[in-house]
Amino acid sequence: MNLYLALPGVAALIALLFAVLKFVSIMRQDAGTEQMQAISRQVQEGAAAFLNAEYRWLAVFVTI
Repeated sequence: MNLYLALPGVAALIALLFAVLKFVSIMRQDAGTEQMQAISRQVQEGAAAFLNAEYRWLAVFVTI
């Protein structure tokens, strides 16, 4: 098998393994204090509201 054909596949597998390891590492960490979690929820709600507004405007321009 040509090395140039195998190298991207190997690199992709290494990248996926790295992503899984990072995900597991992050999920094992403590979520923080109750106050930190409350702030996190507020930030998440604000980000979701912002994205909804952006998508509405984007839909207007896409349909035009």
